[in-house]
Amino acid sequence: REVLAELDRAVAQAATRESGGLAGQIMMHLAADRVFQSPEQNRALLAPVAEALTPEALHQAFQETWAPASRLVLVTGNAVIGGQKGPEETIRSVWEKSRETAVEPTEEKDIRPFPYLPEPETNGRVVRKVEDADIGVIRLDFENQVRLNMKPTDFKANQVVAEIRFGRGESAEPADRPALCELGEAVLNESGFGAMKKEELRLALAGKKASAVFSVAEDRFSVSGGCASDEVRLLFQLFYTFYHDWTCREDAYRLCLERFRQEYDALGHTIAGAMTLAGDRFLAGGDSRFGWPADFQAFESIEPEDIRRWIDDALKQSPPEISVVGDFDPREAAAAAAAYFGTIPPAVDRSGDPSPRPYPAVPAGESVLLRVPTEIPQAYVEVAWPTDDFWDVRRTRRLLLLSRVFSDRMRRMIREEAGQSYSQYAYHEASLAYPGYGLFHAAAEVDPKEAATVIAAIKTMAADMVKDGVTEEEVARAREPILTGIGEMVKTNDYWLRSVLSGCREHPERLEWSRHLADDYRSMTADSLTRLARQYLDNNRSVTITIRPEEAPLP
Repeated sequence: REVLAELDRAVAQAATRESGGLAGQIMMHLAADRVFQSPEQNRALLAPVAEALTPEALHQAFQETWAPASRLVLVTGNAVIGGQKGPEETIRSVWEKSRETAVEPTEEKDIRPFPYLPEPETNGRVVRKVEDADIGVIRLDFENQVRLNMKPTDFKANQVVAEIRFGRGESAEPADRPALCELGEAVLNESGFGAMKKEELRLALAGKKASAVFSVAEDRFSVSGGCASDEVRLLFQLFYTFYHDWTCREDAYRLCLERFRQEYDALGHTIAGAMTLAGDRFLAGGDSRFGWPADFQAFESIEPEDIRRWIDDALKQSPPEISVVGDFDPREAAAAAAAYFGTIPPAVDRSGDPSPRPYPAVPAGESVLLRVPTEIPQAYVEVAWPTDDFWDVRRTRRLLLLSRVFSDRMRRMIREEAGQSYSQYAYHEASLAYPGYGLFHAAAEVDPKEAATVIAAIKTMAADMVKDGVTEEEVARAREPILTGIGEMVKTNDYWLRSVLSGCREHPERLEWSRHLADDYRSMTADSLTRLARQYLDNNRSVTITIRPEEAPLP
């Protein structure tokens, strides 16, 4: 079913394939001296093969492939394999012992049907409908405060993306549960539904495009997914089932906890891991909602009941906002929303309530040195300046462009002129959840001996930009790739879902922003960027992070 469905989807999307990907496939086939075929030709060739397959034929093919007697047993990693015989003989003996173990046939199980919840008996009533014809957006408000945002598009044939969002996400994480977001997200996605485990759901949806994933962002919880054009109702059924039968399984909890344990072992020996375990939190003034806890014990202190209570509170305290974008019939989506969400009990909308916790604060003027037990002779340096939150979008866009100008200066001065780094960049990060919180980052991967020199060079660049300003030539050079990217981005379903529709109930200005995105970037001048540089790139308020190998000598 999955093979046949994928062949059918490729045919349905043939007219809206991306040019770059298509060109790459053509070149790959030419280089391999193979004939490039259309999706229709592929289906005509492969569908009869898939339809003719049987378990017996597949089993026979596997036996023939596995028949040769020679084997390569490869063991990699940093485990210490002891034993009197040495690592190779120990591995060989384990392999030989496994060959003597009888293998029981897999138990055949019936595939349970989905959906399994009863259909709601009544439909919800729409109390407000707004159409923004110029951008093709339709907004429906139901009597129970549920919002449905829709934008039909022809960007990608047979593709629909959607998201249901609720609550305040990571910003609502309790201070005494600093690992709740990471572990909760993983456990819910591993748990499946209350009446259907993850693997059972996968089997039930075989051959279907519809899927749904739970995630936690700094400002919201969400269940996002996608489907084929004829599966919109099925996608809403997945959302509805999550809303009414989400679960937190004990076995999923134990599995995810073990995965995080292994992840900690890896993070503790890498430069990037040091940023996750300490650097990100340092930049937020120690706020536990940033990065991961330094100690794995924070994960072990989370119980399944903590996760259940956290998600349950969010669902009860926030009416859902549903957004759908893509190749679909808005009447069908509206009918599905009315059936599955239009009659859920009204929630007290507390999604916009201020956080009971203090907001994060950048530790202006401070610095930190982090040591990593690694043999890789590489260091990471970062200078960051406090800025502001996301919601003045003109300022946010200009700080983004300023970061591109800064990146270009870093490339020329640190890489090309000084040869001190092959990976250097600047970027701006503005918070959606925390008023006043934002950072302008400038970072580089360097030889440990060059760390202090590169930090000084970055600060010199900032001081020069404050003193002498930004040139129009630099603005034009940084802006052109952004404008090219915007032209491509606004023709994607993901942009309209995540940057425009999702969250527009609370922030209707998102719709207006989409109308003037490219024009706003075209209007940016060197003077406007210089004013921002002088406002924010004050080295007296900068924050510095240095991450280096444990044994690397300090300069």
